[in-house]
Amino acid sequence: MCVSGQCRYSGLIGGRSGNRGRCAQPCRLQYDWQGKNGAWLSPRDICVRDDLDKLCATGVHTLKIEGRLKRPEYVAVITRAYRNALDAIAQKKFKKADAAENEAISQVFTRGFYPGYAFDARDAAVINPLRVMHAGIPMGKLSRTFRKGPQLLCEVKLLRALHNGDGLQIRGKHEQDIIYSGNTVPAGGTATLRLHHPAGIGDEVVRIDSEAQLAAARETYKESALPKIPFDAALTVHVNAPALLTVRDDRAEVTVTGDAVQFAQNAPLDEDRARRALEKCGDTAYMLRHVSVTGENAYLPAAALNALRREALNQLRAARIAAYQGQIAPRVADAVHTPALETEKGLIFAQCCDAALAQDLLQNGADRVIYAPKDITEPAFSQALSLLPTDAYVALPVQMTDAALLRCASAVKAHHLLLTAGSVGQIDLCREIQPQALMTGEGVPVWNHMASAFLHTRGAAYQVLPRELTRSEIRDFMALSPAQLILPVYGRARLMYLNHCPARTAKGLSGERKNCRLCEKGQGCIGQALTDRRGEAFPLLPVRMDEGCLVQLLSCRARSLGNTDLPVHILLDFTLESREEALSVLRAYRCGNADSAYLERFDQGVE
Repeated sequence: MCVSGQCRYSGLIGGRSGNRGRCAQPCRLQYDWQGKNGAWLSPRDICVRDDLDKLCATGVHTLKIEGRLKRPEYVAVITRAYRNALDAIAQKKFKKADAAENEAISQVFTRGFYPGYAFDARDAAVINPLRVMHAGIPMGKLSRTFRKGPQLLCEVKLLRALHNGDGLQIRGKHEQDIIYSGNTVPAGGTATLRLHHPAGIGDEVVRIDSEAQLAAARETYKESALPKIPFDAALTVHVNAPALLTVRDDRAEVTVTGDAVQFAQNAPLDEDRARRALEKCGDTAYMLRHVSVTGENAYLPAAALNALRREALNQLRAARIAAYQGQIAPRVADAVHTPALETEKGLIFAQCCDAALAQDLLQNGADRVIYAPKDITEPAFSQALSLLPTDAYVALPVQMTDAALLRCASAVKAHHLLLTAGSVGQIDLCREIQPQALMTGEGVPVWNHMASAFLHTRGAAYQVLPRELTRSEIRDFMALSPAQLILPVYGRARLMYLNHCPARTAKGLSGERKNCRLCEKGQGCIGQALTDRRGEAFPLLPVRMDEGCLVQLLSCRARSLGNTDLPVHILLDFTLESREEALSVLRAYRCGNADSAYLERFDQGVE
C-alpha cells in the first residue's frame, strides 16, 4: 500500500515493524473518511496473469508472487497459473486466462483484482474500501429458510456445483461461515444448508474454500510430486582398499570414503547391483541417473553401500547449496571519498514544510534547517527555494520520477542549497551534485553500523536515523559509525506514502491524475484525515508532483522524546504546526526543557 520500504505505520503505532518483517497490517483496518466508513488503505490484489506477455516484452527478468500470510494451497495454485502462462509465452502460445482459470485464481483468494500501477491503475481502481477479506465465488442466493426440529435450515439454488467440505459464507445483514456437509449438488440444483444464525431471503452465498481445489493443490506439493534432481555416481571398489563414491549433479561434486572392500566369494559387485543400492534415495531431492563401477571381484555389504550413499547425498546437498550461495556474491560498491566533517555535537536540525518558516527557525535557535517541500512542480518549487537561507537542506520526496529528480536536484544546486536524499536510489546522483555534506533522510534505512558505514562510503556524511530504533539499538552501533547521526526527537512521523488519493478514491475516480485540482477546490486531502476505530485522526499531507500527488499519512499525534543524553544531533520535524507552535517547541529544545513522551518505547522497544 505504501511506497515500498517506507511504511512505518505498524512499527510506530503498534511496535511491530513492517521493515523488520513483523507488520500487523493496519492498512487493512476500517477508517472514516469524511463520514464514510471503509477500508480506505486496503488495496485489491494485483493480478497481471493476462498481461505477462507485455511485461516480458519490456525485459522484465523476474516476477515475485506475494505469499506472505498465505496458505500453501494458495501459493501452489497461483504459482502454477503463472508458470503455465510463462511457458506458453516461451512457446509463443500465450493466451489470456479462460473462464475456468480465472475462477480458479479467484476461488483460492481475492479481494478483487487490479493490474497494478504498472498498468495505470489509479485510486478507485486500486482500493477496495468495502471488503478486506476473501471475496469468494458467488454460489447463489437464499430462496427459503425453515426449521426442522432444532435445526435452522435454508435453501439456495446453485450457480456452481457444491461439494462436500466446501467452505461457504452467507452475506446479508450479518455474515456467517459454514462448512457444507453432504452429497455433491450440481449447478442448477438446490442445496440445503444448516445455518448457525438466522439469515434473510435473498442473502448472498459465496464459496470461500473449494475443497476439491485445495485437495488437488495439496497433491502438487507432496514430497512424491516434487521434481527430483538427477545425479551421477561413480563407485570405485578395489579389494582391501576403502570404497570411494563420487556423486555429482549440475552444480556440485563430492567424493566420500567408505568401508574396506572385500573379495567377492560369489557374484562380484557390478553396475546392476550398485544401481539397486544407490537408487534408493528415499525422501531426498535426488534421483540416480548414471552409475559406473571401477574394480574387479569386489564385494561390499548392503549396509556399507547404503551408508556410503547417505553420506554422499548429504554432502552433495550441502555442496549444492554452497555453490548456489557463491553465485550471489554481494556487489561491492566503489567507495567514494567522503570528506571528514568537523565534529559538531548537539546540533539542532529543524525541518519544515513551509519555506517561509526556515529563516525564523534559524533565528530562534536551529543550527540547520531542512525544507521538505509540499509542491515540487514549477514554478512553485523554485519560488520556495528562493525563500530559503543559504546552506539550508532540501529533503527530496522518497519517490520521484527520474525527470523530477534531475530537475529538483539541479534547482537546489543552482540556489546554493544542500540536498537530503529521500531514498537509496537518489544517493549517487545527489553525491555527484553535492560531494560534501550530503544528508540521507528517514527514507534511507540506517538500521545498524554496517548500513551507516556503507552509506558513508557513498558520500552520506549526515544520516537521519529511523524512528523505530530504540535507545539501546542506537548505542550499539553509534560508536562504530563514521557518520554524523541525526535522531528525530519531535514531530509527526510520516507513517505511509500513498500513491492513491483517498479523496479521489471516495469519489470513484480512477483516471488521469496529472490535472487533478481537487485540493484547490477544497475537495482533496489537504486539511483532511483518516480516523481509526479508536477515534484517532491521521492527517494527510499531499506532495504535489507533475504526475499527481504523493500523499503522506502522518501520525495521529506528534512524538516528543525530550532532550536526549545520546551524543547525536537532533531533528525537530514540523509538518502541521503553526509558526508559533514550531518556534515554541524549538525554544524548549534549545533551552533543554522539552517535554517528553513515548520514552518507554524509545528506551525498550515494543517488538
